[in-house]
Order: sequence, then structure tokens, then C-alpha cells
Amino acid sequence: RRLAETIALWARIPERFLLRGFEIAVRIGTWAVELAILSGVVQIALALPMALYFHRISITGLTANLIVTPLMNLLVPVGFAAIVSGWHPMAVVARWLLIGSRWATSWHVHFEPSHRVPDPPWWLSVALVAALILLAITIRLRTRWTYATVALALALFVLMVVAPFPAEIPRGALELTAIDVGQGDRS
Repeated sequence: RRLAETIALWARIPERFLLRGFEIAVRIGTWAVELAILSGVVQIALALPMALYFHRISITGLTANLIVTPLMNLLVPVGFAAIVSGWHPMAVVARWLLIGSRWATSWHVHFEPSHRVPDPPWWLSVALVAALILLAITIRLRTRWTYATVALALALFVLMVVAPFPAEIPRGALELTAIDVGQGDRS
């Protein structure tokens, strides 16, 4: 409020406009911080299944989600409105939202490390799941242990990402991973 009063006196702008502008800026900043935290939580929560099933852990997903999530949140109602109304300009907006999302993901994928993440040992998998459950409980109960459980979950996540554990592949053996996604050639 003091900053708005000072700027209003200095720039001769009505104080109510400045207060409203600061309020909007704070709301946008708060929303961006919440989105970043949510993106981080999702990346950590999905790290174990990604490592086990796809042998990859997304690092750039943290920042890509900050761009793609708002675009997709806009796309859904715009896309439905375009379909229901049949209005061409609405479909063009939906197309541009899709193009923006595709561009953001394509740009981020250039920075994604392409190394294979070996399956984490069973004890690390169990410890990470237990830490995430404990973190959820401490957040829900608002205990003083929340920061400690955040640190524990992050430490286990970093341990899994750094992957000091060698892959358990016998020498001279070929490893093949097939993932059934319910699509493909069935002939």
C-alpha cells in the first residue's frame, strides 16, 4: 500500500489503479508459485513409476508444466466452445493454444537428458514411497516435521535421479522392454 501511495504521488496515477494492479500482480505471482510447487510435487511423485517402467525421469517437466498447464486449461473450454458453436475464430484460438503447447514441449525436450535410469533398488523404492506418504501426512496434520519430510523426500528423489546403482543386466544378455499401450498392429 505504501508503495502504491508513493508511486501515485510521484507519477500522478490514481492510487486505486495502482492498488488494483499490485493486487493482480500478487495474485499472478502466487498462482505461478503454486503451479511451480504442484509441478514439482507431480514430478517427484511420478519419478518412481517413470524410472521403473520407462527408465527415464523428466527433469524439464518442471518448467514445461508452467507453460503447458495454463495453455491446456484454456484449451479445454475454448475447444468445447469451438465444437459446440462451430465458430471458426474459436477453433483458430484452440489451434494456436495447441501450437503453443507443442512448441513449449518441443523446446523443453531439447534440454532433457537422454540417459537411461536403471531400476532403483527395492529399498530405495520403498523408502521414497514411505517418505511421500509421510510427507502427505505431515502436510495434512500441519506438524513441525513437514520440512524434515520434504528434505527426506527430496534427498531420496535426488539419490534416485543420480542413480549410482548399476543396472542389473547379466553380462552378454539382451534386455528388451515391451510396453503394451493397447494400440498398434495386431496382424
